[in-house]
Amino acid sequence: MKKRLLSFFLALTLLLPAVYAQGLSPSTADLDQQMETEHFVFHYSVKEANAPKVLSDLKKSFEGCYGRVTTALKQVPAGKSDVYLYPDISSYHTAFSWQNLPSSSVGQYYNGAVYMASPANPGTEHTYSDCITIAVHEFVHLVIDLFGRRQPTYLNEGLASYMAGQTGSLYYVREDVRAKRPLSLSEVEAIASFDGGRLYGYGHAYVDFIVKNFGNDAIIGLLEGQDRETLLGQTAERLNQRWLTYLEKEYGDRPPVIPDDNPPSVPDGNPPPIPDDDTPPAPVGFTDVPDGTYYTDAVAWAVDRGITAGTTATTFTPGGNCTRAQIVTFLWRANGSPKVSGDMPFTDLKPGAYYYDAAQWAVVQGITKGTSATTFSPNTVCTRAQAVAFLHRGAGSPASSVNVAFSDVAGSSYYADAVAWAVENEITAGTSATTFSPNEICSRAQIVTFLYRSFT
Repeated sequence: MKKRLLSFFLALTLLLPAVYAQGLSPSTADLDQQMETEHFVFHYSVKEANAPKVLSDLKKSFEGCYGRVTTALKQVPAGKSDVYLYPDISSYHTAFSWQNLPSSSVGQYYNGAVYMASPANPGTEHTYSDCITIAVHEFVHLVIDLFGRRQPTYLNEGLASYMAGQTGSLYYVREDVRAKRPLSLSEVEAIASFDGGRLYGYGHAYVDFIVKNFGNDAIIGLLEGQDRETLLGQTAERLNQRWLTYLEKEYGDRPPVIPDDNPPSVPDGNPPPIPDDDTPPAPVGFTDVPDGTYYTDAVAWAVDRGITAGTTATTFTPGGNCTRAQIVTFLWRANGSPKVSGDMPFTDLKPGAYYYDAAQWAVVQGITKGTSATTFSPNTVCTRAQAVAFLHRGAGSPASSVNVAFSDVAGSSYYADAVAWAVENEITAGTSATTFSPNEICSRAQIVTFLYRSFT
């Protein structure tokens, strides 16, 4: 899914300048139906498939992000904002007189309004939930435009990606940092518009860097066009040093991961456990789970089902690493927290730990054999391969008829069948059309999303 979002970003970056240059106005003649909400007017067609659900979900997404976005950016649209919803991707492309447009392009902000293909018919590159998230991205562009000045592309797209919670493009940043070739601030400013992945990834990281180090008002100052070094009280050299330090801290090498179901091959250097899930579930009100992200509904579902209570009463930590203890606990709770009996072979699991019963259940069900005959390594981070393997085994290891063409998933690997099953059941689409990234650490946002898609 991440890379599919990136393909949308790239298509948008390449095509919008041509639209603006030609002064094209999209056709809206067939969108003769309307639904008004507090802050929006939705224009749609009688051909809209499942209109009640689509409009309800879009209303929830747009209205849900309205207050957060306008408050953060201190800009409020005059009157209600128009959203033009085309019944399918073909009619959306035709409205702009675009021919042979990639199916990755499903929405955009243009001339004071948001235009998009229906989430019910988004083409082959996106899912329903993708389109809901993209809608938030485009509304952020609408609000940014209220500053009345042309923004640097990396800031404009980075802020929209940041506020929509679209983290897929950060893959490029992570890869650059781990390869010891992160971009300096001057290089970020010079990213060509056609380098869609890095444009959005570094733009997103840049906004996060500014907010964490200088506060939200610094973003406002940048959008107003204030000189960056003067605004932040930093020389260009010092600011770049802080930027590179931030990148290394946020995206540098992570602790080693012990492969599942094989003896440990590296010394145990586990990070301290995240204090999660030993308290009753709290209402969804996490300050770090904004409306409209790909994982928002999944977190709400997980809390409602008693699967997780977050890392504190007010935070979920979506980007945090998911540990092996957490994933078996989440899966156990999703299955109703069944009680089982049997021997516990692992010496590193103590009765009374929040994950003890879950791990015992996982062993009895054949979901895991641990990292050795006597260890489970509860605090070790969990990879994407391990996550789908656990889910697949928890579902009874069903066979799949899908031939997965991921270049990084060998047919002989322990997770190959699990990946094929997950793709077939739309639990994941990989990190690109050709990669699954099995050894990437699975984030807490990803695992609850995997669970949500497999149980709903």
